[in-house]
Amino acid sequence: MAWDLDGDNLAIIDEKTSSVTLWDSLSFKISQINTGIKDHLSIICWSTASGRLAVGSEKGNLVIYNHKTSKKISLLGKHLRRISCAAWNKDNLLALASDDKVISVNSPEGDLLKQNSLRDLPSDLQFAEMKRPESFTGSENSVGQIL
Repeated sequence: MAWDLDGDNLAIIDEKTSSVTLWDSLSFKISQINTGIKDHLSIICWSTASGRLAVGSEKGNLVIYNHKTSKKISLLGKHLRRISCAAWNKDNLLALASDDKVISVNSPEGDLLKQNSLRDLPSDLQFAEMKRPESFTGSENSVGQIL
């Protein structure tokens, strides 16, 4: 389960289906998102900067769902094995970690920006901002992993 940024929508995955259940806490309406993925879902994660929902699968496939436009971007074979962790940063970049021992950093549309190999299986993933002097104007983010 995962709540969106505003806490209005709850996304729920069931390990036996390839659909996402969305519950709108304001209207109490329940809707289904058919991901189109033919295998079981393993992870969901809402963006912290927009209404995007990342949905990963047991076989490494990814769907990015834009809740505001109801559009889906399907990315088959994003990873070779189960996507086990996901995290969005404030710039709307998506980091994914997988049982293939790889972390990928992707654009909001799912384009691969960076990839890093790991020595062991990841169990959690999180973005962190590095403290900089006030005179620093750039944006630099770090992604941390727990093995």
